[in-house]
Amino acid sequence: KKISLVDALCGTEFHFKHLDGRIMQVKSTPGEVIKPDTFKAISDEGMPIHGRPFQKGNLYVHFKVEFPEFMDSAQVSALRGVLPATPPALEPS
Repeated sequence: KKISLVDALCGTEFHFKHLDGRIMQVKSTPGEVIKPDTFKAISDEGMPIHGRPFQKGNLYVHFKVEFPEFMDSAQVSALRGVLPATPPALEPS
């Protein structure tokens, strides 16, 4: 699932149609940061387990975070004001 950088940092919610026709909801908790190329497991919503037709495995959602191509100086300043500062680099002795 492609999500914006804002959704990755601030939370997201979306719906999709499951193979069995149900509409599934995926929601991240506020404060949870979704990093690029991470997976979220939805318990008991995957494919049936071999030899146990009534037991289902996990369904996994793969997140691809879309980064902006460019940010203007006002956007950069706004982000620097709310995100943690980069620690200073240690100088070799």
